[in-house]
Amino acid sequence: MPGHADAPPAGACSPGDLALGATGFDAAAGRRFLTLTARNDGAAACVLAGAPAVRFLADEGTETDVLLEPETDALSPLTLDPGATAWAQLSWRGGSTADDPPRVTTLLVAPHPGDPEGVVPLAGIDGVADGLDLLDGGTATIGPWVAAG
Repeated sequence: MPGHADAPPAGACSPGDLALGATGFDAAAGRRFLTLTARNDGAAACVLAGAPAVRFLADEGTETDVLLEPETDALSPLTLDPGATAWAQLSWRGGSTADDPPRVTTLLVAPHPGDPEGVVPLAGIDGVADGLDLLDGGTATIGPWVAAG
């Protein structure tokens, strides 16, 4: 449907050309931050627009029920040259892990909503080795894709 907000932009990056990852866990004032990354491994420049779609898998393999809200209205589309990386910031308020609830250990990331998802394991990222304290029923915020600084 032309002009629909969720349609990928003209020249959109093909999910197969993007190397998806996560890095840069940080925490401040009860909030947690994780940077999602998308590197253009294709031969040509491509476009990312808006924010990625993210689903959350817990350590036992079940999907964690998280409400994902956009941080801001979409910025203008971002052209990603071959080899360049874009970032999108995921944030949430840390949940109580006192009762050892299932923690998120894997993200399923679609560069644009409706794209095929890439699997982003969180093992090996400093600060989240045990998984994210983003618990069932929680809310997370996702920022738009921006050029990696």
